[in-house]
Amino acid sequence: MNEDALSRWTGIAGAAAVVLALTAFAGFGAMSPPTESDSGQTIAKFFAGHRTTLAVLVYLVALSLGFNLAFFVGLRDVFRRRAPDIE
Repeated sequence: MNEDALSRWTGIAGAAAVVLALTAFAGFGAMSPPTESDSGQTIAKFFAGHRTTLAVLVYLVALSLGFNLAFFVGLRDVFRRRAPDIE
């Protein structure tokens, strides 16, 4: 892969990681989750009642972590190509 394509895909992976993570965390915040002072029963009802939505949000976070890994690997390769004599 040439340097321009590597830089482009690294940037896309970084942007995708940020967008997915922010979407997931904003979605969780918009659901108005229970606070730490709520009872255990209230917290359990919340998670039981929003299982599908929470599974989708967890999937988005996991996908974000995958793009984050691709971003850091790509960033390492970009840095290595720009300074090849530094080990």
